[in-house]
Amino acid sequence: MDPSNNDDMDLIDFFLLIWDGKWIIAAITSLTILLASVIFSFTTDRYASKLVYAVSNIPLDRDNNVAASDFQQIFYSASVFKNWREVNTKTLLGFEDFSATTVVDGLEFSRSQNDSLLAFPPMQKGKTFILARTNELSILDETFKYANYVNDLLTDKYRGDVEKNIESIRGYLTNSASPSADLVKELSHAERFLVSLDNGATVLTIHPPTIPTKVSLQTELMFAMSIILGVIISLTFILCQNSIRQRKRRSN
Repeated sequence: MDPSNNDDMDLIDFFLLIWDGKWIIAAITSLTILLASVIFSFTTDRYASKLVYAVSNIPLDRDNNVAASDFQQIFYSASVFKNWREVNTKTLLGFEDFSATTVVDGLEFSRSQNDSLLAFPPMQKGKTFILARTNELSILDETFKYANYVNDLLTDKYRGDVEKNIESIRGYLTNSASPSADLVKELSHAERFLVSLDNGATVLTIHPPTIPTKVSLQTELMFAMSIILGVIISLTFILCQNSIRQRKRRSN
């Protein structure tokens, strides 16, 4: 017999086997859909909001990545949040809700941003933002206030650094017979930076939070996954059952 015919017969036998077990497939798939529906009914809806921010005013010796990194470092500072909370005593926002670390049995471990109320995801579509996993408007408002508080601290830090740099440059230029053009340019930029801060500018521009949107597993996706899982389980069951039958026939 031609081997190709054997392959065709095997394929036909496979489809016949599946057809004979169609009720098993239907029953198991229905069961997985039912179980998924029960589980889905007990899951809590999850929401997310974004606080988009952008670097708008930085000294000459900083770039956008450095400014964003400095902002996050201050944002995750326990002492900074403690000082802010001393003024905002009624806040529902807790540092443990978004801390970058967690303590287990007295040991400190890094914490996944997926488990945090607030997170800094990678840039998306050219935008940097704080991701707030909540639909509580009070928490979103407090997050916005805290982010601006951190922004003010970052601005004050850069102001201090620039003021020291200006003092150093002026001292050098005073004692230099031939001032460097680059130093003069740096001094001019630093002075303009301070003027912009005096006029109310900050290092970052932080936008208010977006309206929270539901990010929990969609119903359509849940049903599709349960159907696929049901089919896989039922096919595995049918094939295993057929294999057991064939072995029994051979042994007899």
